[in-house]
Amino acid sequence: MQSGDFVMTIYDIFFLLGGLGLFLYGMSLMSDGLSLIAGSQLKKILQRLTRNKWFGAFLGFIITAVIQSSTATTVMVLGFIDSSLMNLSQAAGIIMGANAGTTITGILFTFNIQDIVPFVIFIGTIATLFMKRKAFNHMGMILLGFGLLFLGLNLMSVSMVPLREAPLMAELFTHTQMPLVGLLVGFAVTALIQSSTASVGILLTMVAAGIVVDLHQAIFILYGFNVGTVVTTLLASIRGNKIAKQAAMVHVWFNIIGALIFTALTILPFGFVSLIQNTSESIALQLVYAHIIFNVATLFILLPLSKFIIQLAEKCVKNAPDDTAHLKLKFIDRRLLRTPEIEVEQILKEIQRTFELVQEDFTEGVNIQRGEKNSTSLMNETLINYLVQEVNRALVNLNTVELKDKYAISVGRAYKTINYLAQIEAFTKDIVLTLNVYDYSEEEEDKEKNELAIKLVMESIVPLIERMLDQVFTFLKDKQHQEEETILDEIKKLEREILNLTQVNRDLLRSDFEDIRILNNLRKISTDILHIAEVLNYKV
Repeated sequence: MQSGDFVMTIYDIFFLLGGLGLFLYGMSLMSDGLSLIAGSQLKKILQRLTRNKWFGAFLGFIITAVIQSSTATTVMVLGFIDSSLMNLSQAAGIIMGANAGTTITGILFTFNIQDIVPFVIFIGTIATLFMKRKAFNHMGMILLGFGLLFLGLNLMSVSMVPLREAPLMAELFTHTQMPLVGLLVGFAVTALIQSSTASVGILLTMVAAGIVVDLHQAIFILYGFNVGTVVTTLLASIRGNKIAKQAAMVHVWFNIIGALIFTALTILPFGFVSLIQNTSESIALQLVYAHIIFNVATLFILLPLSKFIIQLAEKCVKNAPDDTAHLKLKFIDRRLLRTPEIEVEQILKEIQRTFELVQEDFTEGVNIQRGEKNSTSLMNETLINYLVQEVNRALVNLNTVELKDKYAISVGRAYKTINYLAQIEAFTKDIVLTLNVYDYSEEEEDKEKNELAIKLVMESIVPLIERMLDQVFTFLKDKQHQEEETILDEIKKLEREILNLTQVNRDLLRSDFEDIRILNNLRKISTDILHIAEVLNYKV
């Protein structure tokens, strides 16, 4: 490229794209490593939340500082809301605090650590690939991500140097001094790459490359970055419940109002820009300081007005019936996969829910023999099949994630339990179908005999199965290790009793007909319940 030529070569474009890729991948690695270290504690922390909005904001700040992404924090909060782990007022504080947490990342950009980046990458790679302890692996991921992040920044900065001579760039940044243009540019960039932190990083590389030479050129873009993060939040809330959608709107209004307040402060004579320019001669530092003050001040201005913002969000999402469709997961949320330990616990809750539905179908289904022969389907059958499918899918996804031993054991147990529940539902349905079309003998003298026989079978075995289901569900919901053996012994005793009754009742029933089929299915159900109890009895 000749001197004075402002056109980027193909190599400059490759460097730019490669640098952006390294930056985003580095952020992802840092986030994953930090989440693996802290993720298992997040639920416990969140469950201890008080109604104090300032504490919630501080928590949001800390979580974002840890996982390096306000968007990830907000999306995670939507998942917690959708999973009934917190209410809207708790979520609002965390969402507002999350924006302030991004300032930590901006501060890191001010340190000149380019000389040690290769060494950091080397140490991170060694720890990630060769350390046997998981804690060291996770620390290695953090270091590797940190190094790649700054390496990506350096590559982007180098690739952008030719752009400083480009008239088009000069013209663009002249127009970004206009509030609306700057806000729209910032919004578009963040909406595209879905990270305000990455957007700030790109802006800082433009400063380093000499493309941005004045704070006036960047300040409105900076405000637009924050507004752009709402796109990811809105997308994440689409399949959430009403409260999750309202929380997303809290994020939207918080960011928009904050940007408008500071836009007004900036266009005033001797306003915000003049104040920041007096803090340092470095444009990069001015940007970092502006980013910090903007986010922190917005938090302190708007958090006391959180009730107003919540009301605004609630009006945007009308009080229509909650969007809890028939086929809907209540606890599992793919947005929580960055914290797999939480996902494991939510899967177990979904299995508890499935167990309740199966138990309800069995109790209601067998009552068909009491003259309720008007349906061949079970009330919860479709939902149970859906839950079984989704739980299995979530468990398969977790197999790709490295888990602590106790969580890995829980995943194995969950897989067996959910599939035993699927079998119980199938056997129950077969009983219902058989009872519904039960063809008693056409001979009058045999009819009463067969009716009495099947009634005796149902009345003797069904209550025992219901007791087994009650025992296992109680244990599943509130596991107490000291009671494990007692419960298991009780279930084994009931199962043996059912086996004896099955053998006795075979002589009363007509072989090779529907009654034997019912008897066999009852026996299979009791066996599967015992299998679930044995699975749950494994020590963790």
